[in-house]
Amino acid sequence: MRTCTYTRIHACSQCQCSRVQMVADFLNTVTNPNPAYGGALFVNATHQAGRKVLVTVGGATELPITAAYFTQNDPTALAATLAALVRNNSLDGVDVDWEDDYSNQNPGLTGYGSAATRRPGGGPAVAWLVTLTKELRRLLPREEGFLLTHAPQAPYFALGYDRVYRACGSDIDWFNVQFYNQWPSCYTTAATLVNKSTYHPAKSCLKIWDGKALHGLLYHSAVNSTDTPRCYMPPPPEPSGGPAWH
Repeated sequence: MRTCTYTRIHACSQCQCSRVQMVADFLNTVTNPNPAYGGALFVNATHQAGRKVLVTVGGATELPITAAYFTQNDPTALAATLAALVRNNSLDGVDVDWEDDYSNQNPGLTGYGSAATRRPGGGPAVAWLVTLTKELRRLLPREEGFLLTHAPQAPYFALGYDRVYRACGSDIDWFNVQFYNQWPSCYTTAATLVNKSTYHPAKSCLKIWDGKALHGLLYHSAVNSTDTPRCYMPPPPEPSGGPAWH
């Protein structure tokens, strides 16, 4: 496994209907028309330093608690709004941070209703994410240098995110998998991260890969043990029989 310094900066947002609500965070800095507060001056300086700037849409505060969310929020319109934001502010792409707590509160991947009727990939989130991803890639083509990433938690691949990958994986440049979200219940050693997780329905790296031609699976960790007590571990060994670390 190779370690590296940060190469991308993510400006966060929320997604509501076809609009993008810029919460009081870094996205306001990136898109501010006043150079004294960031805006183009910041983006240009970041590019000159060899870094990319992506807008992250979604997040833990964007929770579709009913199935109506997916009919009220058109993914095609959202993609158009995001693509315009990226192009108008000279950003480098979009990161989709879909949150699904696979409970009665927000079971978008497995379906709404009783637990007896829910199944992996049976919810409306799968088709919604696929449409959003395909439209984003159409509007922000890789040939023009735009990046398109997803940031699911590892358990999502057991709940239906594997269907998203199968349907539009070629449009996704890489997955920023949030392995740290299950810490300290899971992924506390290289063995549980790479080979077999101890948390249900979590997925280890090789279980996510599971013999498929999965590309661009990233693992994020604290830089060192003193940086933060959460989620630091030494780099795991190269997996045997699976994809090599890059």
